[in-house]
Amino acid sequence: MTNNATAPKLTVLVLAYQQERFIKCAVESAMAQDASDFDIILSDDASTDKTFEIMKSCTESYSGPHKIKCIRNSSNKGLNARLNNLVPMARSTHIMCISGDDISCPNRASKIIETFEKVSFPPKTVPKLA
Repeated sequence: MTNNATAPKLTVLVLAYQQERFIKCAVESAMAQDASDFDIILSDDASTDKTFEIMKSCTESYSGPHKIKCIRNSSNKGLNARLNNLVPMARSTHIMCISGDDISCPNRASKIIETFEKVSFPPKTVPKLA
């Protein structure tokens, strides 16, 4: 994640595995968010069904303002390993995760951005070891 002035305020991660029945709606709901300043990363965890093909098709037909990246793992990594790989790809300081079977209200991203801008989070502190 970066603090670059040109970086978006939010990165939306769409995490899918074996969700061909639902993934199109999940991706479309991510693409339809009313916030103007966010990226989208679509991640398939080596599904053997048509999940990735549907994600790729949605990406190829998208003509909206958001930067979209579509990624497929060569083998199933599980959620923690995927997040460890995806979070550093985010250009933003905040991340919103959507599962491959989620449908988000159109204002979900804008509400999250609004909340992050209102709330001041204290810096992380690490205690000194004796």
